[in-house]
Amino acid sequence: MFKIKSKEYLKDMGFVLEGDDYVCRKELIDRYAVLFVIYKGSPYLRTYKVSKVVEYQLKCIYDWTLKGYIEWEEE
Repeated sequence: MFKIKSKEYLKDMGFVLEGDDYVCRKELIDRYAVLFVIYKGSPYLRTYKVSKVVEYQLKCIYDWTLKGYIEWEEE
């Protein structure tokens, strides 16, 4: 599972607070798509399993790992 290292990075990662959860959206050709959600009190990225956004999710994960924003944690 992917875990954020610090909540300080959420803004740089494109997350916004919606209610109690943080949501990361990406503007695609026809609409905004939810890529990730971080639920209240959890440090883990939850992904949406929609085939149209997988490419964007993988790019975000790659970029965030290089910048040191997230890490892999075994369950």
